[in-house]
Order: sequence, then structure tokens, then C-alpha cells
Amino acid sequence: MHQIYAIEPESLCDSWERFDRIFIEGMGYDKGRVMAILPRLKNWMRDAKRNSSLDQMGPVKSKSIKEKYLRRDGNEFIKRTSPVSYSNAESGATWLEKAEVIHEKEPFKAIIAQNNPKNHPAVLRYEDIGGECAPWSVPSSGRILRNLSAISECTELLLKQSIKVSFIDPYFCFDPRFLNVLKRNLEYLRDSPQTIESIEFNCAYNPLVWTQDQQDTFLHNLTHSIRNQKDQYLPNDSDDLAKVMSFKVWKNTTQARVHPRLILTDIGGLNIESGLDTATELESRTPVSRISGVELLEWWAEYTEGTSPFNLLEEISVIEDQ
Repeated sequence: MHQIYAIEPESLCDSWERFDRIFIEGMGYDKGRVMAILPRLKNWMRDAKRNSSLDQMGPVKSKSIKEKYLRRDGNEFIKRTSPVSYSNAESGATWLEKAEVIHEKEPFKAIIAQNNPKNHPAVLRYEDIGGECAPWSVPSSGRILRNLSAISECTELLLKQSIKVSFIDPYFCFDPRFLNVLKRNLEYLRDSPQTIESIEFNCAYNPLVWTQDQQDTFLHNLTHSIRNQKDQYLPNDSDDLAKVMSFKVWKNTTQARVHPRLILTDIGGLNIESGLDTATELESRTPVSRISGVELLEWWAEYTEGTSPFNLLEEISVIEDQ
């Protein structure tokens, strides 16, 4: 769903058309393409600006473009953290040679550069980008196996770059099928260098078929499991996550279908249609698609008190009296 690209900084800005097509129109979590920070972001931006045709557009417009797109913080086009250390590559090598060395250690979807003097299979020249070019094409949807490996491959990059996360599966329960997937996803958040601000897990039920006693028993048992069986879903060394994590229980007071299973974050989202759990059948598959833009904001509103069509019955913090 999301792929990482390394982009040669100086040649990217050789022309406004290239910068617009590759960076502005081509990169972003909504498009499934994210630029890795190679080398450190401030150095990459320095190199990008050094040989920039943007200056030919005049000082005012050039400054505006650089401040909007070539900035360090809050940039939706640039991967927030680098997957590998640029310093691990050979000193004195060109940017392209260093990128090729790093690619052998942790592969990119492609290395985008002006030239490919070694005919390296991972290097994609600007002139070859477009249409259904395989290294450039990142589908927005597909079908994956409902196993831990396939689900993790879809969620890893997105979660490692996010600071606010909302998991949504109305049928969540304390079953290994759900708990193993949740623990793996929380591992990605634990290992992220970002400071995680909030984690929610939203579940729901239809109270029209329950008595008050059944509702009270359900909430009591769920609260007990969340707070006393944390080892089943929280990875080791994740105390900081526990402090910002809660489970929300929503009442579906209409006969409308409870919504699909989603992962929403501050930078993008995923719709994992069959559920945030693994399947018992080995070959079972689920449709998966990216969520972005207006759709992402609408889904966040669906599970935010005050804008949700549901009623929030209970919010259970992982740590009591938080």
C-alpha cells in the first residue's frame, strides 16, 4: 500500500516540471509513495536547493515553493524517519553510489536519479517514470492473505510514521486472531522514533438486542481484560503506549450496518475490509485499500464524539484512573 523511494536531490530540482511531477504530484501517503531521507533531511534539502531551477521563477515564488515543500516539519511528502543510516555508505561516494549501497541493506521500491551509469536494476531514471511503470506504480487497493505477515506488510510503514492512530473493528474481542495483529501493530508504534500522542481501538455493538445486565456484564469483562491481560496485546517495553491508549465502545442505535474495519492515522489510513484479525482458513483473503484526503477526515469524524452517528458508551483507558 505504501512504498519508499530514494530521490537524487540536486537533479530533482533541475526543472520545475520535474519537481512538480515527481515530488509534488508523485509523492505523498495518499499516493502510496514516500521519499526516504537520504541523507539527513537538512542536507538533502540543502543539496536540492543548491542546484535549483526554482530560483529562476523569481525570489518571491521560489521562496514560497521552498517553504511549502522543502521544509523539515509536517511534510506529507517526506518519510518522517530514515530507514537506514546514510553514514553507513562509503565515504566519498556520489549520492547515487551511496543510495545503491543502502539499497542492498534495506531495499527501496526504487532509486530515482538522472542517470544509471551502472545499469543498477533498482535505479529508475526520471525519463522512465510514468504510466504503468512497475517501480513507480503503487496500487491503491488489492487483496491480501488474512495472515499476520501479509497484514503487517500493509501496516508497517504507515504506523511507523504516525503519531495518532485509531483502530476500528466493531467485532473486536479478546481472541488471539485479533490480539496477535494488534500486538504486531503496536510493536511498530513502540519502535517508532515519533512521540505517539494517542492510540484508540474502537469497537461497537447493537444494544437493541441486549438487556442492561448483558451490557453491564460485557463492559465489566472487557474492562477487566484490557487492564489485566495487557500482555496479550501490548508488546514488551511499551509503557509509553499504554499511557496514551484507550478502547472505545460505541452503541449502534440504528439498524445501519456497523462500519468497515479501518486503521486511521494523522497521515493516512487503510481499509482492511474483512477485519483487523487473522483468518482460520489459510487461503482466506481480504480487500485492502488506502484512505486519504476527505475520506480520511470523514472516517475520523465517524469515530469522534460529537460528530459520530453512534453514541459513545464507554472509553476504557489501558491504565486505570488515567
